[in-house]
Amino acid sequence: MRSRIWLILWLIGILFPMAFLGRIWPAFGKVFNQFFATSLSHVVFHASLYAVLVILLCQWIRPDNPIAWLKIMGVILITGCLHEGIQVVLAGQWPGWQAEMTDISVDLLGAGLCLAILRIVTLRLTKKRANPLQN
Repeated sequence: MRSRIWLILWLIGILFPMAFLGRIWPAFGKVFNQFFATSLSHVVFHASLYAVLVILLCQWIRPDNPIAWLKIMGVILITGCLHEGIQVVLAGQWPGWQAEMTDISVDLLGAGLCLAILRIVTLRLTKKRANPLQN
């Protein structure tokens, strides 16, 4: 039950329009803009948001086969598209496509790296459990 609550809260956090909130609440906007002052911080934050989303999704979808990976990455893609769509609508402008596609690509990359790391760790732990004497 807790994993569902955390997943829902995380999705709400991802989809909530922080930049829009920063425009209507200047004090928050100042902190938000300082946090995202560089492209690197923007990329790291996007990748991290979606990596954590993968960890939460793995509580529901065991990533032990290619179909599960596709399901997880599908959720990531849909969430990323919704995230960017909400931002574009609230900004009242047409999508610039390059910025939105870059963000979605970073989201997918962060999620994919997280899945790969989880898979490697899982395989190593399984191997150690199967042969506890092996270093």
